[in-house]
Amino acid sequence: MPVATWPNLSALIAPLLGTPYQTLDCWQLVQQLFQEGFGLDLLGEPAQLNTLMVEVWFQGDPRPLLSLVQPWDCLLYSNKGLVTEHIGVVVNDYQMVHARPQTGVVLEPLTRYRRQILQLVRLRTLV
Repeated sequence: MPVATWPNLSALIAPLLGTPYQTLDCWQLVQQLFQEGFGLDLLGEPAQLNTLMVEVWFQGDPRPLLSLVQPWDCLLYSNKGLVTEHIGVVVNDYQMVHARPQTGVVLEPLTRYRRQILQLVRLRTLV
């Protein structure tokens, strides 16, 4: 799929910014964005990503993560070791969107969670 035909992620995110975490948690945010952007039904478990996504980077990969990201990539990360507990979506070369209990849906620098990122995955149709 050519980049020019990708859905406008920024436009989809704008009305969601500030939505409380109790209304839209991190996985629900990913579900909603991919439903609105690509018409994908991700209802169910995050494990569904395995069939739709391809791994681009993993913790321990020597390639610099931030040189590989593109919009719509998903970042899976954890503050508790090697068990994924959170997910965010790359918006551009320097920001991601995710939902946190303290802030709700928010844009943050990719570098903020760099050390906690376990995996970068990409929608197979965008590879």
